[in-house]
Amino acid sequence: MISFVNIIVYVYVSILILRSVMTMQELHFNPIGKVVATTTDPIFNNIFKGKPKEQTDKFISVFIAIIALMLGVYYWALRGGGLITSILMGFNNIIGFIMIFYMISLLLGSLVNTAGASFVTTFFYRIGLFWVKLVRTFVPISGNLIVFIAILLVFIVFTFLNAIISGFYLYISSGKLLYLYPFVISAQGSLISIINLLRIFVWLVIARALMSWVNPDPRNIFVQIIHSLTEPVMAPFRKIIPPLGLIDLSPIILIFLIEFMRIFLLRLIGTIF
Repeated sequence: MISFVNIIVYVYVSILILRSVMTMQELHFNPIGKVVATTTDPIFNNIFKGKPKEQTDKFISVFIAIIALMLGVYYWALRGGGLITSILMGFNNIIGFIMIFYMISLLLGSLVNTAGASFVTTFFYRIGLFWVKLVRTFVPISGNLIVFIAILLVFIVFTFLNAIISGFYLYISSGKLLYLYPFVISAQGSLISIINLLRIFVWLVIARALMSWVNPDPRNIFVQIIHSLTEPVMAPFRKIIPPLGLIDLSPIILIFLIEFMRIFLLRLIGTIF
């Protein structure tokens, strides 16, 4: 039950972040924008009474914080225990999800102005642009290499935020002020989130490979989403490993490498932590 509620919360947080980078025209005419508008307009219109979108977007982070608070209260009502610790757990989960969401957005955004772009690529490009600009301020790197540095920066920043919350959680639970341990368990949690993401990505690659056999409609929204999610990683592999006639070996090798990375990270967690 908790997992189902988490999924609903994560989806709505994603919708709120997407809303923040969409124009009013996109909210009314873009297929994804229509979904975002349908699920958010009732709340925003009732609260802000027709104020310009530029003003209401400033409160999206407040809405996400309220959602994290409500999630924590839900944990407390379902599990019992301390209310404050449950609320901290809710914030911890939301921050961990946003970290993964930004990482995915940076990867998808790297496809903008390429042959692998789709109509959703621009939105993710806008979401990840802040982190790319932040990295470029300190590291003058051009090309998509900066995307991977931005992903590392996202990992560090959100792991640090989670460590602060974990420190409060441990202090309330044990009454002891621990300095290093919160950062250790936060890094562990972030790595586990990435491991789980790799498992999901394997299934997306499998779905992409199966779709290539049935030649689906490229305008289908689900086809475009799967294509966009997998293309940033699959495109370089196709250049290195070209198809052998009608057989494309790149998905198989990519799945093998992802599984190798996943097992490596699991052993790394077991060794360090």
